Amino acid sequence: MTGRRLLGAVAVLAAAAALAGCQPAVESPAGLLVTSGGSVVRLDNAGGLQPVSGAPAGVRHLAAAGRSIVVVSDAGQIDVARATGPSADGLTWRTLDVDLPDAGFTAGVDVSPDGRSFALVQAHDDADRLELMVVDLASGAATTRVIEQPANGPPSWLSNDEIALEVVDGDGRAQVVKVEAGHDAAPVASGSRGFAVAATPDGRTLAVAGGSARGVVVADREKWWSGEAAGSPVEPPAADVAIQDVAIDADGTRLAVVYAHGDSANWTLEMSRLVDGTWQRVLSIELASEVPPTIDWLE
Repeated sequence: MTGRRLLGAVAVLAAAAALAGCQPAVESPAGLLVTSGGSVVRLDNAGGLQPVSGAPAGVRHLAAAGRSIVVVSDAGQIDVARATGPSADGLTWRTLDVDLPDAGFTAGVDVSPDGRSFALVQAHDDADRLELMVVDLASGAATTRVIEQPANGPPSWLSNDEIALEVVDGDGRAQVVKVEAGHDAAPVASGSRGFAVAATPDGRTLAVAGGSARGVVVADREKWWSGEAAGSPVEPPAADVAIQDVAIDADGTRLAVVYAHGDSANWTLEMSRLVDGTWQRVLSIELASEVPPTIDWLE
């Protein structure tokens, strides 16, 4: 699936961090949340990984936006928390009662920019379809829509009303389509190819993996969607890695990417910062986990 790894088993997290160079103006990496080995951790101001107190165990998927956090466990339990500030300290978690489809597996989740809803994609190994659920974070009320295309990854909100879906087209290629939340209009395909989509909360900027499944492009959403795939490239740390997950912060100046090392349990998390129109790598963390890590910015 174009390097997008969806399944795995729980393992223990091992991490080591290194800040690149001596650049004093490096923007803090704080605010990035990471799941690995079933644990939820956060980056601190120095680029170290710290446990998120009280977070559920056995977590496979994580999403955050608007200071709301959603995690999904291996068993399909959904827990949510609301941060009172820009850090993930002092969180109170609660379990949300959501009836997931009986068949298939969860390909991923994403939180709407206003932090009030989340989207969940249920994928199938034996059927060319996916279920898109949109869930109210306060009540747990959900709507479900069937899309007649196989899922290739998690959903990504483009605004509070639009959701991008990673799918596989009839030729077996990765494709991005968008749908309106709460409506049944046909999905609209993007003019550019890619996967592992992340958008800024205002929907103006996209970070998306290119067709090579190696590099990430940060581009104007309208231009990328129209087929003009030009943007600011972010090169991978090595030629033999594949992109697993992507997250871009609210103002589009901090980018985090998880890279897979083949089929091994080794992963590299890198953060880059936009400086004078060029992406500069400022942080690299090695992770060891049988579960594909997921990442997102708290706001």
